Amino acid sequence: MKKIFFKPLMALAMMLVGVSFTSCNDDNKEVLTPLTNKTIIGTWENFSQKANLTYTNGKEKKAYMVTWTFENGQPKGITVDNKPIEKADKKVQDFLKTAKVQAKRIEFQEKNKATSYKHDGKAWVSEEKDIEYTFNEKNGDLNTKFKTQQPWAGKVTGTKDLMLLNLKIMEGNKEFSFSDIIITFKRVAAPKK
Repeated sequence: MKKIFFKPLMALAMMLVGVSFTSCNDDNKEVLTPLTNKTIIGTWENFSQKANLTYTNGKEKKAYMVTWTFENGQPKGITVDNKPIEKADKKVQDFLKTAKVQAKRIEFQEKNKATSYKHDGKAWVSEEKDIEYTFNEKNGDLNTKFKTQQPWAGKVTGTKDLMLLNLKIMEGNKEFSFSDIIITFKRVAAPKK
């Protein structure tokens, strides 16, 4: 008699436990809204930059994933294939020490104008004003027209406080070149003028 009642009661208890674990709370879900021509306006500071680094010397060709991180406009670290730069090949270390990668701020303004900033070690300083830009919110294309720098042309993805800019440009020297550069920006307060 015990066995007849025990099995159904046990099955019912297990079903109730299962029900309590599968309930969920939708109140904590954050709604992610893509960037638009209105929400891209503001000041953005990059805190991370990733790029494929290709080394070509005669017959030899190697590829590396290089990541730079920044904090408050200052370099925080460089990794090569997710390891400290000190563990990378000596030629790669020497090249990366000469590569001019620095934190950037860009302020997108109304009427498709922008201002870029660089950090001089003490504060953010204006690097170039009246940069022209276009942003196509449907496909994420961002194109900039600098007067003194290489233009940015790439795909933008992100939300109101985080933006990833994927550039396909190739740059470097005879042996080394960068491609597939991903610059990660966060929205910050407007810089003091």
